[in-house]
Amino acid sequence: MNNNYNELFTTLSKSVEEFIHEIKNKKSGLMTTDEWTVKDQLCHIVFWHENYAANYKALAEYKNPPLPEGMSTINIAGVLSLRKCSIRELVGRLREANMSLYTNIVVKKVPRMTYSKGGRTYETAYFLEMIAGHINTHARLVKKAK
Repeated sequence: MNNNYNELFTTLSKSVEEFIHEIKNKKSGLMTTDEWTVKDQLCHIVFWHENYAANYKALAEYKNPPLPEGMSTINIAGVLSLRKCSIRELVGRLREANMSLYTNIVVKKVPRMTYSKGGRTYETAYFLEMIAGHINTHARLVKKAK
């Protein structure tokens, strides 16, 4: 496992920017799956990225992270909570969350995190690879939107 946070974070940031590029190249109402639109995909990624950023920030400050619960319903709840936001606002929030992650992972070197109540703890290096892959998956869905 590559434990170079800076290198792994660069990969994550590229994934974020490629996802944003795909979002900007599609109409927000196009369907990416039977249930979700391009905008819904963006809402999903923003929701989780902000969650990860809040958790890492809390850990960097030696506080208990705000862990969400109800994993079976949290994805749709996260999307619904952000649908009212504009694409521009969502993209800004995604980039802001990514910068917060940079500060708390690369600069402050938080070594691990848990992202949900009762969930497992992930080493930061593995976590960075995992979320970059997650974002890449959603970028491919957006790219194929019809």
